[in-house]
Amino acid sequence: MDAFELKHLLRQGESTFMQFKERVNDAYKVGCELVAFSNAQGGRLIVGVSDKTGEIKGLSFREIQETNALLSNAASENVKPAILIETEIVCLDGQNVVVATIPKGKDKPYKD
Repeated sequence: MDAFELKHLLRQGESTFMQFKERVNDAYKVGCELVAFSNAQGGRLIVGVSDKTGEIKGLSFREIQETNALLSNAASENVKPAILIETEIVCLDGQNVVVATIPKGKDKPYKD
């Protein structure tokens, strides 16, 4: 995903297929989000964006590392059966965000 595509997604706002989080720090709550996406049609979780305003808040290098680890661990340890997610870092207006793509589940139902 490039900055142009991310900007387009942010303008659309949150939906059933897309959620914004300023920060993630609770593996259980993230697991619940991943389960919801997997049991539905899949979606994207964008971290580093205010879920209230859609404003880009950005993540530091350390926060990116922690976010990637938390997402990966939640997908493999907090979701049963485990799911594979894809994360990428996108820079927009000088701010880095993590975009996690969660596929539609093939082994439904998923549980947290």
